[in-house]
Amino acid sequence: RDEAAPEPAATDALTRLLAIHEALAQLEGVDPRLVRVVELRVFAGLSVEESARVLQLSTATVKREWRKARALLAVALGGDPPE
Repeated sequence: RDEAAPEPAATDALTRLLAIHEALAQLEGVDPRLVRVVELRVFAGLSVEESARVLQLSTATVKREWRKARALLAVALGGDPPE
Protein backbone atom coordinates (compact mmCIF):
# COMPACT_ATOMS: atom_id res chain seq x y z
CA ARG A 1 0.00 0.00 0.00
CA ASP A 2 1.27 3.44 -0.92
CA GLU A 3 1.97 5.42 2.27
CA ALA A 4 1.11 8.72 0.53
CA ALA A 5 -2.39 7.56 -0.48
CA PRO A 6 -5.11 8.71 1.91
CA GLU A 7 -7.26 6.18 3.73
CA PRO A 8 -10.64 5.51 2.06
CA ALA A 9 -12.49 6.92 5.07
CA ALA A 10 -10.42 10.12 4.90
CA THR A 11 -11.13 10.41 1.18
CA ASP A 12 -14.86 9.94 1.82
CA ALA A 13 -14.82 12.56 4.57
CA LEU A 14 -12.94 15.02 2.37
CA THR A 15 -15.34 14.42 -0.52
CA ARG A 16 -18.30 15.02 1.81
CA LEU A 17 -16.72 18.18 3.23
CA LEU A 18 -16.10 19.56 -0.25
CA ALA A 19 -19.69 18.76 -1.24
CA ILE A 20 -20.97 20.63 1.82
CA HIS A 21 -18.73 23.59 1.02
CA GLU A 22 -20.02 23.69 -2.58
CA ALA A 23 -23.63 23.35 -1.43
CA LEU A 24 -23.19 26.28 0.97
CA ALA A 25 -21.63 28.35 -1.81
CA GLN A 26 -24.64 27.61 -4.03
CA LEU A 27 -26.99 28.49 -1.18
CA GLU A 28 -25.11 31.77 -0.71
CA GLY A 29 -26.04 32.64 -4.29
CA VAL A 30 -29.70 31.89 -3.63
CA ASP A 31 -30.05 33.62 -0.27
CA PRO A 32 -27.07 34.70 1.88
CA ARG A 33 -29.28 34.91 4.98
CA LEU A 34 -29.96 31.17 4.73
CA VAL A 35 -26.22 30.54 4.95
CA ARG A 36 -25.97 32.77 8.03
CA VAL A 37 -28.72 30.71 9.69
CA VAL A 38 -26.89 27.47 8.85
CA GLU A 39 -23.59 28.88 10.14
CA LEU A 40 -25.14 29.94 13.42
CA ARG A 41 -27.16 26.75 13.93
CA VAL A 42 -24.60 24.18 12.76
CA PHE A 43 -21.15 25.67 13.22
CA ALA A 44 -21.78 27.99 16.18
CA GLY A 45 -24.28 25.64 17.83
CA LEU A 46 -26.80 28.38 18.54
CA SER A 47 -30.46 27.67 19.19
CA VAL A 48 -33.23 29.12 17.05
CA GLU A 49 -33.82 31.80 19.68
CA GLU A 50 -30.11 32.69 19.93
CA SER A 51 -29.80 32.80 16.15
CA ALA A 52 -32.83 35.08 15.96
CA ARG A 53 -31.23 37.50 18.42
CA VAL A 54 -27.92 37.55 16.52
CA LEU A 55 -29.63 38.07 13.16
CA GLN A 56 -32.22 40.45 14.61
CA LEU A 57 -35.07 38.34 13.22
CA SER A 58 -38.11 36.75 14.77
CA THR A 59 -37.85 33.15 15.90
CA ALA A 60 -40.57 32.26 13.39
CA THR A 61 -38.44 33.66 10.56
CA VAL A 62 -35.35 31.76 11.72
CA LYS A 63 -37.38 28.53 11.96
CA ARG A 64 -38.71 29.08 8.44
CA GLU A 65 -35.25 29.94 7.06
CA TRP A 66 -33.74 26.92 8.84
CA ARG A 67 -36.31 24.56 7.27
CA LYS A 68 -35.72 26.10 3.84
CA ALA A 69 -31.93 25.94 4.15
CA ARG A 70 -32.01 22.31 5.31
CA ALA A 71 -34.27 21.35 2.41
CA LEU A 72 -32.11 23.12 -0.19
CA LEU A 73 -28.90 21.67 1.24
CA ALA A 74 -30.37 18.16 1.33
CA VAL A 75 -31.29 18.39 -2.35
CA ALA A 76 -27.89 19.90 -3.24
CA LEU A 77 -26.16 17.04 -1.43
CA GLY A 78 -28.22 14.43 -3.26
CA GLY A 79 -30.59 13.51 -0.47
CA ASP A 80 -34.26 13.88 0.17
CA PRO A 81 -35.46 17.11 1.77
CA PRO A 82 -36.36 16.77 5.45
CA GLU A 83 -40.03 16.51 6.30
